[in-house]
Amino acid sequence: MKKIVDGVIVIAVISIIVGIISRLTVKPIGGIFASAFLEFSAVCLLLAITLLMKEK
Repeated sequence: MKKIVDGVIVIAVISIIVGIISRLTVKPIGGIFASAFLEFSAVCLLLAITLLMKEK
């Protein structure tokens, strides 16, 4: 379970970085706007928190 949580956190961090780059350049990356990347990273982090809580 810990490996899944670590993977989800890595995906969230990558999504945050891509979202920030998209926001700074004011261009969608791959046709996806910055807000979508940032909201996806928030969902990933909530999933990681939920999985960690379920583990205990």
